[in-house]
Amino acid sequence: MPGAEEADPEPGADPRLRLLGAYVARSLRPAAGAWERCAGTAEAERLLHAFLGREDEGSPQPLLVVRPGPGGLALRPGLDAGPEAGPPRAKGLFFLRTGPEPPGPRSLRGAVLCGDVPAAPLEHLATLFSQVVLPVLANEKNHRGWPHVVCQDVQRHAHGLQGDLLVILEQVNGKTVLPLPAGADEVGFVDSDSDSALDCTEKSVIYAIESAVIQWSRRVQGVLKRESSQPLLQGENPTPRVELEFWKSRAEDLEHVYNQLRAIKARGMARLLDRVHSSYFPAFQAMCRDVVAALTEAQDIRTHLMPLSRHLEILESLEFPEVKPRLRPLLHVVCLIWATCGSYRSPGRLTVLLQEICNLLIQQASNYLNPEGLLRSEVEESQRKLQVAVDTLNFFKQMFQDRRENLHTYFKENQEVKEWDFQSSLVFVRLDGFLGRLLLVQVSVLVHLRLPAPYRGEPSRDPKSE
Repeated sequence: MPGAEEADPEPGADPRLRLLGAYVARSLRPAAGAWERCAGTAEAERLLHAFLGREDEGSPQPLLVVRPGPGGLALRPGLDAGPEAGPPRAKGLFFLRTGPEPPGPRSLRGAVLCGDVPAAPLEHLATLFSQVVLPVLANEKNHRGWPHVVCQDVQRHAHGLQGDLLVILEQVNGKTVLPLPAGADEVGFVDSDSDSALDCTEKSVIYAIESAVIQWSRRVQGVLKRESSQPLLQGENPTPRVELEFWKSRAEDLEHVYNQLRAIKARGMARLLDRVHSSYFPAFQAMCRDVVAALTEAQDIRTHLMPLSRHLEILESLEFPEVKPRLRPLLHVVCLIWATCGSYRSPGRLTVLLQEICNLLIQQASNYLNPEGLLRSEVEESQRKLQVAVDTLNFFKQMFQDRRENLHTYFKENQEVKEWDFQSSLVFVRLDGFLGRLLLVQVSVLVHLRLPAPYRGEPSRDPKSE
């Protein structure tokens, strides 16, 4: 960076720190004194000493990254986002040692490489690869003197890397990508009814398409196997918000997959597989049918779960003593979902939703009781709060049983009634355990309340003092 290496060092200070600071100032344009404050911390001094010292001194640090942080600049030993990492959309600066010899006091040239760290490194790498690297590799003028097999292998690996980058990027955004194989750009515009066009298609392209179908099938099956019950099976305690978000993201992800399968290039690949009588064409058709069926189901469930969102908002905004009147309307909506949504009329899916409602009630009851405050407050007040929590949770169980017995009223006359034939213990396993602990605490409070004052640690009254 011109001009950065001509800065005069201050007496007594390491001139190389001044050189690094000049690079930081020109690239990141921080506030005045930001680099001095950053470099003056104990952790930064340790990192800078390891970076500027000799490698044979032990603990070499060949890479440093400077990023804007909440309180100024943050110095990190690598690209990982530490606790001092700044905004995700702010670019940073890296310094990389090129050899074992430490940088000189007057110039970093030849000893240290310096460059920008993009705000979004993966997006930057994907763009660089697709717009720079791939066009260079695809240019036939750059293949002169290369064997044909080498050209194909290089292009295949390049397209594979590009596909992996796209998959990672979309996974970060919660989307599933079906990367196109090498040669798919021309396949989408080939007339599959033309024998001459079919003869011109290389076997390597057909092989790449068949390999892509295998890869797509695996990715699609991975999406289809996801269930909203996974957090519960992993020992977590999700609330109904997790259920609603799961079906929303599932519907969006499957719609994204469906649009990729309906694109011109994907349809061209399918037509080509059909024309060459590939054994992978039936697998491609089955994958498309599975995606359509799963997308229809996810959209249906998402639509029927939407009315539940409003009731959950009300429930979450109320104080726990005010929750009780809202439980019956909440279960009323659950019964309507069961009666009107055939895709959700499954004991496994409904028990997941009911368990998540129980988790929400347990969470609200715990916040209301506040175990630390429960022990510090008056005994009568603690007893009152415990009774409110026990009554509300038992009322929810009673409402569940009431709606279960009257479930037939939610079905139309000509509609087959499907009862809740699962055991209620599957729904209330955690709620019953929580209630049991509340009853134990309640008994302890009652015993404490009935004890004479001296045994409760309270001063007894002296009749003579009255």
